[in-house]
Amino acid sequence: MRSLALHSALLLTLAHFAAAQDRIEPRRLLGAPRDAGVYHVATGTWSRSQSTAQLGPDVIYNATLSTGYFGVGSWEGDEVIDEGILPGTTNPTFGGPQDAYEIDGFQFSYCSMSSFVDFEFTFYDSFQSCTANACSNLVSTVALPSLPASSACWTVTVDLSGGNAFCLEADGGPCNPGYQGPATNLDHFGWGFRFTTPDGAYTGPVIAGADPTWSPEGEGTCYLPTLNCPAGATANGALDQVTVDTGAGPPGCYYFGGYSNPNGCGGGMHGLFAQFEMLLLTDCTQTCSSAPYTTYCDTGPNQLGSLSINTNVLPQLPVLTTTNLSGGQFAYHLIGNGMGVLTDPPGALGDMCLVGSSPGIGRYVADVGPVIGGTYSTDLINGSTGAGSGQLPNPPGGALLFGDRWHFQTWTRIAGSSRFSDAIVVQF
Repeated sequence: MRSLALHSALLLTLAHFAAAQDRIEPRRLLGAPRDAGVYHVATGTWSRSQSTAQLGPDVIYNATLSTGYFGVGSWEGDEVIDEGILPGTTNPTFGGPQDAYEIDGFQFSYCSMSSFVDFEFTFYDSFQSCTANACSNLVSTVALPSLPASSACWTVTVDLSGGNAFCLEADGGPCNPGYQGPATNLDHFGWGFRFTTPDGAYTGPVIAGADPTWSPEGEGTCYLPTLNCPAGATANGALDQVTVDTGAGPPGCYYFGGYSNPNGCGGGMHGLFAQFEMLLLTDCTQTCSSAPYTTYCDTGPNQLGSLSINTNVLPQLPVLTTTNLSGGQFAYHLIGNGMGVLTDPPGALGDMCLVGSSPGIGRYVADVGPVIGGTYSTDLINGSTGAGSGQLPNPPGGALLFGDRWHFQTWTRIAGSSRFSDAIVVQF
């Protein structure tokens, strides 16, 4: 199975935040969550009474022990990332059935005082919570527009069939392949959400309790199917904190505040230790191949834009897409054969995170294009630069071949200065 291990001083010099910088504000549920049904991402349609058993058919991550609260903060428009552990075959605690899991659906619950809410979910098979300059590997972004709200709580099941399923590697993914152990916090995956509402009303996900006494970690999954507490499950790897990425400066760290439940399974809770509710669906008899890239250089205060590449790279056309850019501007991609950091180069703000052997970094200047709706996208070998010939720009020149390893970043402009997106390293 492919894995990317980045051995860069940038990634090994990690700045750890003091635990629990800010508190999550808990609010009582606006009534029991209603079943909104199943949203089919491929078609943008709903099935109001479809059973989740038609997805999966297994559960690989189960955080469903409701505390009776949902969490809010000053997060609207920002990415909030929670964490957990998917055990691989060498994990000595659980011994998962696979080393990578194809996620074909997920389920979450939220509450909102607004009329509707737009959600966007992100999934990382490598993620270090509340840590600056750490390696993370984004494998999927899922947009869920116009979800119900109406001053109520809802449970939504998301169907990713039809080309939207994604692969999560176990025990820390490509940044930290294999099992490292609980003392390191290097075995986590991450799942994040970003939401917007028309009026800024209180909105947030349901808080799921972590109760190792009455609901031990990892229950209700294919690798630990017994569920001691019918009220729900405690997911594997809860750290009592979430990361909030505002896109400006290092990520913030929020915590739930500790947990104590002396009242038995499903009983009253004191404190809100744990995680936001999330259920990941898979087929535990099958493995998968993960995304061929790793994200880095994404925490600088002046970085602008999130870069990704389609996961089925070859023989399909490799397409780079950069989101969260400034509209009305233009952009193009950069390519290099190594990783480095040059902060605020002449005429620019932010970090340029590529290096290139002589004669230097390549620029897809012939593919320069407008930013439309915050997004710029082009393929790497059949655009203007490649002239349909499958060639890379010169430098570096030559053809894009299976087995190549390249670094990419996006250049754009805003407020009269050049800016750079985060960077990715791609194993073709």
